[in-house]
Amino acid sequence: MSFSENDIETTIIPSPQTRYAGANVGVRVKHIPSNIATESTSAPSQYLNKRIALAMLQYQLKGSEPQ
Repeated sequence: MSFSENDIETTIIPSPQTRYAGANVGVRVKHIPSNIATESTSAPSQYLNKRIALAMLQYQLKGSEPQ
């Protein structure tokens, strides 16, 4: 299943380890039509965390498709 950028809500998650350094690296993405959300805080950059969260979201959306 593919989705458009308009169907996605992105939220930045402040990471406790980097709060004092001023960096927010966690990302939560939510597919608005299905209300499925994923998040990633494991990568060292916001860009990588968003890519990981989007990949997880796409995987979950494929699993929720009717057979």
